[in-house]
Amino acid sequence: MKQTKRIFIIVIVVIILFLSLIFGYYKMNFIGKNKVQDVVVEYMDLSKKDVFFDAIDFELEKEIYEVELYYQNQEYEFKINAKNGNVIYTNYKKTEEKLPENKVEEITNISLEEAVQKVLDHANLTGKQVTWKEKKQEMDDGISVYEIDFIYQNQEYEYKVRVDTGEIIYYDYDRY
Repeated sequence: MKQTKRIFIIVIVVIILFLSLIFGYYKMNFIGKNKVQDVVVEYMDLSKKDVFFDAIDFELEKEIYEVELYYQNQEYEFKINAKNGNVIYTNYKKTEEKLPENKVEEITNISLEEAVQKVLDHANLTGKQVTWKEKKQEMDDGISVYEIDFIYQNQEYEYKVRVDTGEIIYYDYDRY
């Protein structure tokens, strides 16, 4: 019995050491996901708040990160070298061309708080009257939206508000 217990402990220690070595190798040789985000927004000459990172997947065999993100309701892909952070591939095109002043359209994203207020105004309610279920930003058919769900008097309200325009693109309510 003691021999079996000793073998079991040795096996566990070996497994822990093996996993520690793998984790250490990964941390010493590959950049992390935060660094990948920094590389992408620097390449695009933007800030992290300007883009929505949909997926950052690490492919160990290829030693790359595959990144999917949205900027101004357009989907972009990047492949980043996981060792040095170099951009290997992207479908994002940098442009140095400046549009004439009268042709520039400024995109003004609304905040989550502004979207919540728009929804409450639409429902003729106040924040104190409702029980919040969910308030989050997500992608819906390639469009960045705020999904806002709440309950009021046994009714569940669901709203989707475009981040770029503030337009309510969907709403529904059902008996809760």
